[in-house]
Amino acid sequence: ADVFKADFLAERQAREELHRQKELQHKKLLVLQMEYSKLRSEHEESTRNHIEELQRRHNDSPRLLLGPGNYFSSGNTVPFNTPANQPDYRCPKCQYLAPDMDTLQIHVMDCIQ
Repeated sequence: ADVFKADFLAERQAREELHRQKELQHKKLLVLQMEYSKLRSEHEESTRNHIEELQRRHNDSPRLLLGPGNYFSSGNTVPFNTPANQPDYRCPKCQYLAPDMDTLQIHVMDCIQ
């Protein structure tokens, strides 16, 4: 009878230990889920702010179109208002000169519609 009692107590302690570990893991899971949710909302807000800033920059920038006055009279095809080492971000449809690639992408999506 003592053998059965000792075996029963050992199993009971093992079950209680497993239950404690399960509860600890569950608490860790809840903390991680809350942290994930917070990080996800911060990321979404950051992305939304970035897109709004790009759209604002796109809408605020003047639409520079190529015209005959933007070139040197010598026939050189390099516009005098663009430094030689800076990339030329132009809309392929309307030749809008964008300040950066993000603004150009937003413009092109609007322009082709």
